[in-house]
Amino acid sequence: MTIQDPSPGRTVLLRTAWQVDNLGDVAHVPGAIRALQKHGGAEVILWPLDLGTRERQLIAEIHPDVEIVDGEVSDSGLPTDSDVLAAWERADVFVHGPGASPMLGKEIDGWRAHTGKPYGYFGVTADPVCPPTLATLAEIDKMIDLLLEDYMDDELRERLEGAEFFYARDSLSLKYLRGQKLQGVRLEFGPDATFEFTHRDDDAAEAFLQRFGLTERQFGCFVPRVRYAPYPQMKRRHPTREQQRRAALNQVTCSEDLDAFAGIVTDWVRTTGTPAAVVPEMSYVHELALGHLPERLPEDVRDRVHVLDRYWPLEEMSGVYARAAVVVSMDCHSPIIAAAQGTPTFYVRLPTETTKGRMYADLGDPDMVVEIEDAPRAGQLAIAAYRDWDAASRRAVALAENADALLREVAVAVSRAPALT
Repeated sequence: MTIQDPSPGRTVLLRTAWQVDNLGDVAHVPGAIRALQKHGGAEVILWPLDLGTRERQLIAEIHPDVEIVDGEVSDSGLPTDSDVLAAWERADVFVHGPGASPMLGKEIDGWRAHTGKPYGYFGVTADPVCPPTLATLAEIDKMIDLLLEDYMDDELRERLEGAEFFYARDSLSLKYLRGQKLQGVRLEFGPDATFEFTHRDDDAAEAFLQRFGLTERQFGCFVPRVRYAPYPQMKRRHPTREQQRRAALNQVTCSEDLDAFAGIVTDWVRTTGTPAAVVPEMSYVHELALGHLPERLPEDVRDRVHVLDRYWPLEEMSGVYARAAVVVSMDCHSPIIAAAQGTPTFYVRLPTETTKGRMYADLGDPDMVVEIEDAPRAGQLAIAAYRDWDAASRRAVALAENADALLREVAVAVSRAPALT
């Protein structure tokens, strides 16, 4: 299959923006738009699931020409809103935006039934075992090799085989999909579109540094989390059975994980002599850190660790990461945002996470990912990066450049009509 090269590209209906409580999910949106517009020449219509006022303002500032349509799909598979229906009529292709798994079954099935137009997946993980399995990336790799070709659910298989393309954001997802012998769909690697988000609020970042008495390149940023985001608490909803299971696991593992995190922060402060800023990627994290981190820090370190007491805007995060010496994160998207700014960064992976963490090795830097069981190594790597910052920054830049080159290819393929040859 080859890709035609018409100009302009197709009109893309981008279904994404999963939630505003996760800055990684927020960053997907402008990142995907930028890739499709800049590299693919597409006209993008954004159809968000959850986009707040602040996030809409950000999109309007960065991508003022992008139309946003709001609405759901009825049980019959048709949009409930006239603007969305008009977007269905105008768009050439439906694109499932970057995410943790193939979702949007109702939307895709309705799109197929009522438009007959192509659809596909852009930067999506397809982890067959995690969750609920707890495993390292190496263990998941072995488990994927042991799965039979008919492991995939029949309904999902039929939906994926009807797609024009599926760009998996990590090689383990891609290996699984190819191992299932899917027919018809183009299966390729396509990294997370968050790499395309480079916008930052420098004024807010400077105010952040001033508030905590920080100096550019003389502090580290550290991002904690629990194994499963506490969505019932965040959304103020009664937990489902699965959410109760996850909450119970959090209760059992939180203390151990935060002890490991505190150890990384302590080693950083003591060894480099520079302060640490503890910041959130998700909306619950500042309360977690304020409530449970100080007690885990030794007295000689505690006053040099600054915990941000609020959930912050994505563009402020980007600006602060651009000024940090390193970013060490237990969440997966802060390292992407840091690398896009040329800042050395490391991902401390929890065993409840999906295969998405393999993406960093796929892009050329396997040392970026440290499993939580080896947490002290993340601190050692951060300290080494501080001591040889220029070399570490070059590695971060190379990672982001590799991602950008691949996203360029993906965007061209997504945005321009395929033709059999």
